[in-house]
This record gives sequence, C-alpha cells and structure tokens, in this order.
Amino acid sequence: MGCVSATSNFTTGDIASASVNVKNQIETNNALPSSVIINGQTVNTDSIFI
Repeated sequence: MGCVSATSNFTTGDIASASVNVKNQIETNNALPSSVIINGQTVNTDSIFI
C-alpha cells in the first residue's frame, strides 16, 4: 500500500466509485477501512487525509 503521489491520475469517476465502496464498508463494519482501491491502485486511507 502506498501514498497517493503526484503521478497518480484518478478521475472524478474513479473517486466517486471508490467513495461508494468506502461508504459501504463503513456502514457494514462501523469503521474506516485501512486502504481503498482506486482504479486498481491500493491507497492507504491515511494518505488520503494528509
């Protein structure tokens, strides 16, 4: 798992799709997942909020 870097190119559609998955995981597990897959790339959720 890595940080989002300047070379990561995510579209708004990629982010929207990933956000639906995150929402579903939060509702199911009552917790933020430790990582999210965005357009096939695993992103550590800590790096999203920096």
